[in-house]
Amino acid sequence: MDDGKHEQVRTETLLDSVVRQLSVYAVAAMGLFLIVKEHFIGSLIVCQPINRGVKENLSYSQSQADYDKAYCLMSMTDTRENLIIASGGEPNTIPGVTIMGIKSEEGRVIYQNYLPFALVIQAALSCIPTILWNTWASDILRTCIRFVADSSSKICPVRVDSGHSPVKKDQSFEILNEYLSAQVERWEGRKFLIRVYTTKLMLSLGIFIFMVTFYVAYPVLNYVEFQGSFVCHVHKQTLVTCVFPDVDLFKLAWIVNIVLVDISIAIVVLQLLNVAFCLQRKTTFFSYFMGVEERKISRIPNDSHLISHFCYENAAVMCPSLMNRSSSPGKTMHTPLISLGSSEEELHSPSSSSSLSYSTAPQLFRRQTAD
Repeated sequence: MDDGKHEQVRTETLLDSVVRQLSVYAVAAMGLFLIVKEHFIGSLIVCQPINRGVKENLSYSQSQADYDKAYCLMSMTDTRENLIIASGGEPNTIPGVTIMGIKSEEGRVIYQNYLPFALVIQAALSCIPTILWNTWASDILRTCIRFVADSSSKICPVRVDSGHSPVKKDQSFEILNEYLSAQVERWEGRKFLIRVYTTKLMLSLGIFIFMVTFYVAYPVLNYVEFQGSFVCHVHKQTLVTCVFPDVDLFKLAWIVNIVLVDISIAIVVLQLLNVAFCLQRKTTFFSYFMGVEERKISRIPNDSHLISHFCYENAAVMCPSLMNRSSSPGKTMHTPLISLGSSEEELHSPSSSSSLSYSTAPQLFRRQTAD
């Protein structure tokens, strides 16, 4: 196998990739978009004094307006000195507000400006399972798949043009079957990769469930708690009403995030069910394509099942003719070696049976070289 194919070895399945795209990249993109829009392009809140007419007569300057806006923005999460009244209605219909003052018992903290940062933190937490997998097991799994891919290239009959007749390139099958079978047997006795992969899925599921619970049950970032406007009391002198111009965009981002997390939960649950009940029942890649003797099905998944599963995922790096021949109609899936002859007549002769197994391949090779 060349370096180009080595670089194509994947240590995550298609479903793993989908979960990563949804839970990390999509969520982080939403959070960063809201941060940039609200803090660099647009404005998180738009404020003006309630007693606007009085302030205009007193030369309400732009600098004072900017100060009031910054004051109210900082006061959204701190009502110790500044009374905050939250309202989901229009700015002109805020309950408890009059020109003379504010009802002191209606102060309220507003956290919805933290939503973009919460999304970014959520995306970072969703990276943890993938980071652990890449740190502990990814390189080991990649090495195993490369070994299988290299073995498939040696098993696969390679033809080179010599004059007008195709001649098979000499390959040694003396110990290949025994070595491959022994390696598969060692994988069957290990459970490190399958345990790390299961831990990754369980950790991802735990993070996703925690996130949904947090957004739904914790009131500070709940959808129904998002406010369209609020009033603050600047130094107990000026009543300022502030409006969230993009509150609907925040609500949409909240809904999309919950949907993405729910989809990720469903995918991870399916993956766990596959690991628990399906991997060990599926015909292994080694017996299906490479002729390794099928062993007794184990009810408990092991590294051999996981490596076989990822070999199916990395079919593109295996020998193409081996894969095509094994999957073509009328061929025995467990015997990729059709013949060791060196001519088309031998390939089509009755003695070149497609039922040859790897146990007879070394003897046939020795007999032909002796002749």
